[in-house]
Amino acid sequence: MKNREVIQFAVVPPGFEQVCARELRHLGIVPESLEAGGVTWRGRLRELYLANLWLRSASRVLVRFAELNARDFPTLFRKAVRLPWGEFVRPGQPVAFRISCRQSRLVHRDRIAETLTLAAHQALGQPEPNPELPPQTFVGRFFQDCLLLSADSSGEHLHRRGYRTRQG
Repeated sequence: MKNREVIQFAVVPPGFEQVCARELRHLGIVPESLEAGGVTWRGRLRELYLANLWLRSASRVLVRFAELNARDFPTLFRKAVRLPWGEFVRPGQPVAFRISCRQSRLVHRDRIAETLTLAAHQALGQPEPNPELPPQTFVGRFFQDCLLLSADSSGEHLHRRGYRTRQG
């Protein structure tokens, strides 16, 4: 991701939005909006790193990077192939999608994920990703034929920071 201002979203359990907003303000980040299950703000890489490192109420931090209108799979593919996938995916890195759908013509989550995966690989010019690399996860929310696409910047759930499976 380039160091430009982007919309960022902290995913929190319902009811913890105010707690997360307070934590963000303590870090010097001004929350833009609170919605059920999360808090939105604008920031650069610095704010993204701060949020991933210090937020205690959030489970993930997402970077919102695209909004597409699509009512069929060919349109979805055509629009998705033009997205800046290279800002979030290293060469040879696989991609994974978590999709939710409500009130849209496209409701088959697996097919949407498959279409987006093909579009990302075609845009990146990599037909076969390296299975040894961890996948970059993207979260998509289809609502009324509009797909809001976000890159997961956290990887593992944030509550597992510093978690050790073995102690010696």
